[in-house]
Amino acid sequence: MVFLLSRLVLPFFSFLHSVSVPLPSGILQISLLTVSGQAGIIACAEAYAICGQEVYAYGSVLETAKVGVGDTLVFFIHWSNWGQPQASYELLRIAAVNGMALKGTFKAAEADKGFGFIDCPDAKEYFGRDVYVNKDRW
Repeated sequence: MVFLLSRLVLPFFSFLHSVSVPLPSGILQISLLTVSGQAGIIACAEAYAICGQEVYAYGSVLETAKVGVGDTLVFFIHWSNWGQPQASYELLRIAAVNGMALKGTFKAAEADKGFGFIDCPDAKEYFGRDVYVNKDRW
């Protein structure tokens, strides 16, 4: 399942090829990751359907997030100066093939409130807040 984040610009704006023009972003699963030298290619069906080509990523971006084939990522795509979709540095691995990538501590609010939060330093650094959990998900 793909959840698109609110940072969305319709694909017909893609002709601008500007680094400042964001493309649709979301939680995307890598089907193939090819790394050679100082760069990598993220093969993702959802991103390919939107951009018409695979997503380029600097090796430092992939290395920092410690991503691998089959991992599930949250990342933003922007157009590089060369007119190709590129993964931004705001890349976060949220699940890995061999287990969960992130761990946190659940903090329940007052019982009558019906919600709680997961305290996870990596998620908080990326999103700027704790992860909200509805009572139906406990």
